[in-house]
Amino acid sequence: MGEAISLVGFRVALSLSMPEERILVLEGDFDFGEVSVGTTAARELAIANKGNADLMVSGLSLPDGFSGDWSGVISAGSTQSVSITFAPQEEQSYAGELVVSSDATSGANTLPVSAIGVSALVAAIQLQGDLNYGGVLVGEEKTRVLLIENFGGADLVVGGISLPEGFRGDWEGTIGPSGEQEVTITFEPEATWTYSGNLVVDIGEVPGENTAFIHGYGMPAILPEGMVFVPGGTNAGVDPDIGAYSLTVNSFYMDKFPVTKALWDEVYSWAIVNGYSFDNVGDGKAGDHPVHMVNWYDTVKWCNARSEKEGLTPVYTVAGNVYRTGQFPEVVANPGLGYRLPRGNEREYAARGGLSGKRFPWGDEIHHGHANYLANGARYSYDVSPYTTDTYHPTYSTGAWPHTSPVGSFAPNGYGLFDMSGNVEERCFDGLNNGELRLKVGGSFNGWAGTSRVRNNIYAGPPEAASSFVGFRAVRSMDSP
Repeated sequence: MGEAISLVGFRVALSLSMPEERILVLEGDFDFGEVSVGTTAARELAIANKGNADLMVSGLSLPDGFSGDWSGVISAGSTQSVSITFAPQEEQSYAGELVVSSDATSGANTLPVSAIGVSALVAAIQLQGDLNYGGVLVGEEKTRVLLIENFGGADLVVGGISLPEGFRGDWEGTIGPSGEQEVTITFEPEATWTYSGNLVVDIGEVPGENTAFIHGYGMPAILPEGMVFVPGGTNAGVDPDIGAYSLTVNSFYMDKFPVTKALWDEVYSWAIVNGYSFDNVGDGKAGDHPVHMVNWYDTVKWCNARSEKEGLTPVYTVAGNVYRTGQFPEVVANPGLGYRLPRGNEREYAARGGLSGKRFPWGDEIHHGHANYLANGARYSYDVSPYTTDTYHPTYSTGAWPHTSPVGSFAPNGYGLFDMSGNVEERCFDGLNNGELRLKVGGSFNGWAGTSRVRNNIYAGPPEAASSFVGFRAVRSMDSP
């Protein structure tokens, strides 16, 4: 009996003397893989206490690029979850050990952590579409499609589209990576004027070009026969040869072609029996070729005759009288709706055809596919013709002099004007040296590429002189100034 009591006491003593154990167990996968720079990735760490006593955790330590911390008590048999994040700042590899500091009596207190910082996935915008509406009748509308492309690797959030006056269209939403969105943009002019500016897509700080130049002009419903409408406005830019420029004009009409020999003869025949006299009868290779061998005085009087023939008030006077005869440098250009020579700035504005910052009506280079001029690729870098000596246009240099071409033989510019470069130089009203010289522009079949540029105001001649490579075209104001 005494021995049995002694055994029970021994067992109780053994139970009371068992040691405290705080066994630390860490669980979690911390190979983050590739993470974009500037973004954050997270994983969960499980800190388990597999012992029989409370586990005191004093904190966590992590290598550069990783973050996460926790301190506290984990009771026996319990687990604590801790968020571990990785936020790379550079494109590089990150690695090391996660270390848990505690009073654990056993167990592993480290886990490997690794990740790679890679180039950030961002949205990137690109705009596509022809936003040059050309001429649209006042009160009518024309639509074009703008394509918004996201060529980046993240969503592109579009907050809206802003447009200059005269245009409308909007869209907002999200375009996924490598996605695109079509947006209809409508132009509805309210006046005979140029409407232009930048279309802007609201995207915040996203790489790429979020603006596009948009352009159109309002046209009148009825045009004078043989003329085109040149919309008023401002054409500004940086010309490759002259630098920055700005041209502002009112709307006007301009002959679609240089005045042909046929048109000259028609008006001339009327004029000489209605009180007009000219220094020259005019010449031309054919009826559809430009008239030439007429001087500045001839062209001014001819414009007056054309006005009177059509029932319009003549523009030009001398001492208050309609200019019909003689040579008078003091010719006055009066406000009115009759035919007249263009001013130099009007001629350049019209020649540019709505393009800005270009050397020619079509772009910055020239060859015989563009115009009838004297080609020589060795003279100018922008003359891309194959010739290294002065060479007339092979199509039009056969037969007798002069080597003019039928009007309209080449593509028109943006306003529908033909032969604004080459064929024959064209007279302007502008005078130099108190009228001793008069401006002539546009180049000719006998002029090098440099003379065919839209800005070429260095050529002038005596108003009484006539030439086989100088002609003209007329304009009309839309409203009296």
